[in-house]
Amino acid sequence: MDTGKLKSAAIIILLCVNLAFGGILIFDGINNAGAAARERGQLTEIMEKNGIEISPGIIPGRCELEAHSVVRSKSGEAELVSVLIGQAEEQDQGGNIYYYENAYGWVRFRSSGSFEACLYDDARSDGELLTAVGAAPSGFDGGDTYFYGKNEIFNCRASVERGDEGIMISGRRLMGEPGQGHAGEYPSMSTVLIRFLEHIVDEGIVCTRIDDISPGYMMSVSAVSAELRPVWRISADSGAYCIWADSGEAATE
Repeated sequence: MDTGKLKSAAIIILLCVNLAFGGILIFDGINNAGAAARERGQLTEIMEKNGIEISPGIIPGRCELEAHSVVRSKSGEAELVSVLIGQAEEQDQGGNIYYYENAYGWVRFRSSGSFEACLYDDARSDGELLTAVGAAPSGFDGGDTYFYGKNEIFNCRASVERGDEGIMISGRRLMGEPGQGHAGEYPSMSTVLIRFLEHIVDEGIVCTRIDDISPGYMMSVSAVSAELRPVWRISADSGAYCIWADSGEAATE
């Protein structure tokens, strides 16, 4: 998309936002079915004016998921090692990287939640191995992912690859049991979709249809902590995008 088209799109967005802003502010504080239906109708019109088709029926209400702190579980890692290769001694490789190896293979865990394992010989199928590391099929794309409750953790996934060296299992996993949840003042779906619109315009992305909007989590990891944060995954003809449910910003984790 060239600069002229981007500017035109930005102007259209600003006009639409200004026209709808008063109504959106009202809708943010109203929960009755009639107001919600009007909000979905307005959002549908805004998207259509910017060339994006969306059915009002797929526009959800506010996010009801809570954020959860996550503490790395060394005992959980040791249990997973036992399931994959049996008992093996822990080796501290520095930088919060821990490595296990025996005659049956090796496993490595990192503080980001990422892991790699190599099994030299194992009779289990790919599906059995993925189940062993806690992954389950995603309803979105059929890949194997991690869940907290019934909600997918969109940036935690696992895969199996078979080669000459053995069976490689790798990915990013939920590194520990989430703590007690805490919810903030989440922005409305109006705000989320307008931020999504701003994001694709800023990035020059050509999007003509939104197919699904689903709640879920992303695991956000810093040097000292980790957290499951709620997100909206917006599935469109141009790809899938995650928007933080607690801020409305594009999620890049």
